[in-house]
Formats: sequence, C-alpha cells, structure tokens
Amino acid sequence: MPPKTTQKDPKEFVSPLLIEKLRENQELQDARHAKITTVLHNITERLADIRYVPPIPPDPLQGSPTNVFSSHLTHNSQNPSINPPNTPHPPLVYTTPQLCSHSPFPPQPPQPHTRSPPIPPKLQLTPFNGSNPLKWIFQAEQFLQLYMVAPEQRLSMISFYMQGEALNWFKWMCHNFQLSDWSSFTSDLETHFRSSSYINHKAELRV
Repeated sequence: MPPKTTQKDPKEFVSPLLIEKLRENQELQDARHAKITTVLHNITERLADIRYVPPIPPDPLQGSPTNVFSSHLTHNSQNPSINPPNTPHPPLVYTTPQLCSHSPFPPQPPQPHTRSPPIPPKLQLTPFNGSNPLKWIFQAEQFLQLYMVAPEQRLSMISFYMQGEALNWFKWMCHNFQLSDWSSFTSDLETHFRSSSYINHKAELRV
C-alpha cells in the first residue's frame, strides 16, 4: 500500500500572505501619515514667520478737497517762481447758508408775512314765514351774493330757508312749474305775500 500523504489546510498558506499584506499596508499608511505631518509642520512654521503688514490706505478720490489741497501745495513747492494768476476764484456756493456759521454771505432777511384775506363770519339767513317779504328778499339777496351763489342755483337752495305758509306756497309753485328764475320768484313772492299782509292789516284796522 502506498504511504498516506497528509494534506495541509489551505488556511495555513492564506494566513501568512494576509498577514504580510496587512503589514505592508500598515507601513504604507504610517509613511503617508509621517509625510502629511511633516508638511503640516512646515506650513505652521512658515505662517509663524510671516510678519503683520499694515494695510495700505486707499488713494484719496480725485477732486476731493484733501487731494486738491495737497496737489496744490505740491505744485507750489515744485514751482516756487511761478506767480498765481490774477483771475479771482469764484466764491463757494452753499446750499444752506443759514445753517453754516462760517458762511461768507450775510444772512438773508426774513420774508415779510403776507396776510391772508379775512374770512367772513358764518351768517345764517332767517327762514321766511310769510311776513315782511321785502325785508326778507333784501336779506336773501345779500346772503346769496356774499356766498357767491349763482342765480341758477338759488331756487334749489332757497327752499331750505322757508317755513309755514311760505313753504306751502313754494311747494305749490314748484309742483305747478311756476318757478323759472330768481327774478320772477322774488317778484311773485313779493306780490303774493305783500298783498296778503296788506289784507290782514286792513282787517285788523277794521276790528
């Protein structure tokens, strides 16, 4: 019978290879870590060596008072023999000279206060009740002229100033289309109420 051969377990071959690969990977990781640490250390040293440099102020704007004044001094220092021209410089114009205490201009006098026209007092027209028609017509015309009521608007307004018998008469005239203009209205009012008051007055004398 042939001699028995003992077969080795495959794990015995795999384990040394795996261990070797893990060792190589660990060494590679250690080398990379050391390299990164060195680079970071160098960067830190360089940053520590950098000194603080103050920022450079910006150039003054062209046309600003400081730039114009400095350029004028520089120009005069470089050309001391040149005399300035005789042309006077225009005066500075201030938008609000009243607020500037160093203004070269004298303060302006205050504007005279203009009086507004007097406001007329509010007047009321006494309602007409049928008595004293001439007196009431006179007061009504003065009242309407004072408030500048146009003649074509007077009839629609005057009904609010009537009461009693006068208001009843005005309603009758309006419903029967007897009101045409202000002049005919005052004439009819005077004729109607003057005659009625005259009749009443005669009746009282008889009594």
